[in-house]
Amino acid sequence: MKFYNWDGSKLQLENQPLVPIITHEEMDSSILEVIGKIKDDAVYKDLFKKAFGDENITPDRIFKSIAQFEYTLISANSKYDKVKRNEVSFTASELQGYQTFQQKCASCHAGELFTDQSFRNIGFPINKDTNEAGRGRVTGIPSDFMSFRIPTLRNIEYTAPYGSFGQFADLESVINYFDNGVLDAGNLDPIFKNNGKRIPLTEEEKNNLIAFMKTLSDSEFLEN
Repeated sequence: MKFYNWDGSKLQLENQPLVPIITHEEMDSSILEVIGKIKDDAVYKDLFKKAFGDENITPDRIFKSIAQFEYTLISANSKYDKVKRNEVSFTASELQGYQTFQQKCASCHAGELFTDQSFRNIGFPINKDTNEAGRGRVTGIPSDFMSFRIPTLRNIEYTAPYGSFGQFADLESVINYFDNGVLDAGNLDPIFKNNGKRIPLTEEEKNNLIAFMKTLSDSEFLEN
C-alpha cells in the first residue's frame, strides 16, 4: 500500500500503529500507557533484547515490531488466485460476477490488490456525529472532502461492516446502495456523477457479483 488509514494520513506502516492505540473508537489509550503495561514483563523484555540488543522498550521499537509482523500478512491463495494459476475454475455464477466486476467495478478496484489506492468521494452516507472529512482532513483541499482510499476487496467477505464508519452491515447493503443511488456532492466521483449517481445492477448481477467477491477469501490466511 502507498498510504495507510482511510484518509491516507500515514505514509509508512511503521507510523500507523499509533493510530489504533490513541483513537477513542479503538484502544483510546496512549503509547506511554502501553509501555507501562509491558515494561516489567519478563517475556517482553526478553523479546525486545533478542530483537534490538537490549531490554529497553520504546515507542519506536514497538511501532517497528508491529510493522514487521504486519509485513508478514500476505494473502495470495484465495480461489481467485487459484483460478489465475489454472488450479481450479470459477462456477458459472462466479464467472458472471467476475465479468460484471470487470465492467462496473474494476476501474477503482484495480490490480491484484483490488484497489487503485486513489481517494474518491463515492457518495456514502455521512457520519454526522464526527468531524470526519476524509482525504480533505490531510490535504486541506476542498475537492478532497469526504474522499476515502479505495479499499482492497481481498477477504472482503469477512470485513463487515463496510463504509468509512461502518454504514453498511453486509455486502448486499453496499451493492443495493450503489444501485439505488448515492449522495450527490460537488466532488462526487465522475463514475457516479456522469451516470445518474448510481451503478445500475440487476438482482442476478448483484448475486453473481457477491459470489465473485467471495472468491477473494483466503481461508488459509484467515486460519493463520
